Amino acid sequence: MSETQMTSGERLWMLRVRPSVFGVQRRDGEIAEIFRELVATGDQWSVMFQAPYFITDPSAEVRRATADALHQIFSAIPPVECLHFSERLQAGLRWWDDCGTNNAWKTLAPSKLAELAADPDTRVSVLGLISFHRNGFVRHEAVRQLSQIHDGTELPFLLVRQNDWVGVLSAEARVAVEQRLHRDYLPHFLAQLPLVLHLLSFQRHDHSETVARVVDRLLHPDFDVQLRAAIQNPNRQVRRLILRIGLQTKGEQLKRVVRHGLTSTDPTMRLSCLKRLPECHYGTDLREALAQHRIDRFMPIRREALLIEAHHFPEAAVEMWRSALLDSHRSLRELAQLQFAKLTGQSSAGHYRACLISNPNSIPALAGLGETGEASDLSAIRNSLKSPLPKQRSAAAIGLSRIGGPSAIPELLALFPDDSRAVVRTVLQLLEPSANQIPGAQLLAIVKLDHRNHVRRAALQLLFKQGKWASLPWLIRSAATRDGETAEFARTLIENWFSPPLCNRIFTQPTADERRQILEAFQQTGELPAAFRKTLNEWLSEI
Repeated sequence: MSETQMTSGERLWMLRVRPSVFGVQRRDGEIAEIFRELVATGDQWSVMFQAPYFITDPSAEVRRATADALHQIFSAIPPVECLHFSERLQAGLRWWDDCGTNNAWKTLAPSKLAELAADPDTRVSVLGLISFHRNGFVRHEAVRQLSQIHDGTELPFLLVRQNDWVGVLSAEARVAVEQRLHRDYLPHFLAQLPLVLHLLSFQRHDHSETVARVVDRLLHPDFDVQLRAAIQNPNRQVRRLILRIGLQTKGEQLKRVVRHGLTSTDPTMRLSCLKRLPECHYGTDLREALAQHRIDRFMPIRREALLIEAHHFPEAAVEMWRSALLDSHRSLRELAQLQFAKLTGQSSAGHYRACLISNPNSIPALAGLGETGEASDLSAIRNSLKSPLPKQRSAAAIGLSRIGGPSAIPELLALFPDDSRAVVRTVLQLLEPSANQIPGAQLLAIVKLDHRNHVRRAALQLLFKQGKWASLPWLIRSAATRDGETAEFARTLIENWFSPPLCNRIFTQPTADERRQILEAFQQTGELPAAFRKTLNEWLSEI
């Protein structure tokens, strides 16, 4: 392979094992140029993989280029990546050891660190690399020198070394971290929050006290802006862990944590904070705070706000639950219906009837009437079956199915050919439990004649729900329909019956009449693709 055909990493490797391959005169400049290329292309792994060898190179130019590349890589990667760096570095070093080309790094002495990390601009990055050395004495010296730096760049390496397997080294790193737990240094800990919080997952040493002290500093009133930023951290794991620790506090600190958490875009965090709201607010303040959460987009938050308000303000519970009867979410409406009936002894159907009179287009009122109404309400529900609004047609279909029961199947089937996919999906779900009561010929007519693809597919799915032997005659006929996409879907459904896992779950045999209908459909359908017809014939010969 020529020099121009090699990648930057391959060229660096070649310069390492065969220093004169590109000419002794330009070796050092070539190495420096390759490191710049690797950084420019974002090849972080190649830099880290090669750095241990070249950082100990006899050439000052090579060491400087390696240190510059390391510095740019460490400045670019997220702090938490330092946790994975050690494993990757050790894997690379083992490979170099096997090649016998890693002696300078392997035999590195602690006394050499001052020379290697002499440049103040790259000092932390070089010491950071060396802090992952396999020799404990070398790592210890790297930690000692890192401890003398207080600009925040050294912090991720000290945090990682707290979990070192050498007890003395780990203790020294822990002391260095604890010495930085003061007001002026807090912003550096905040920048490293993912790494700080990840310490809790380590098993070798208990780091919970370090994490607790960082969060405790964060909870101080002087750092309220930083607390809010931490609770709104883009990293979901970080913000939720900060919130969980913060919610364990009391008094004014808890109040600030809850206030910031309730403004989070994370609904799970908002819900956790809402549950602690009664500990922070009372009386009118509590009710006003709850009001905005009763209209939250996340249903569990609306539900929790209602439950809290009903508990603390029982005198207003009836009107509160009456209002919740018109919630857009079914489960919350059902809770409101139960609570309203418990408090008033009345069914909520009357409220829904009144709402539909004043607002015939109210979808929650229509859905609620379908959930609580009687046979006498069917006329009002049927009026909405032809609504121009798909959501209203779906709500009417659900109400018709619940109140009308099996007698509503013909009406539901008439709703099946709908332009709205959502309506067809709703009707399909309503009809599936009664699929065996629907004539297959009627569904086959929809498959062959309807011009909407989503309607034809839904009809095939409903046929499939009739069971293996009952559906096969109609699916075979559907597999020869003129529309290629529909026919392909029908063939797929047929294959499902004769393929795992369904073929291993159904052990019944067709009745004589079912076998006759299946074979008759197969013989009368000559338009099937030859390969599929041959396979289907083999399947049917076994029944």
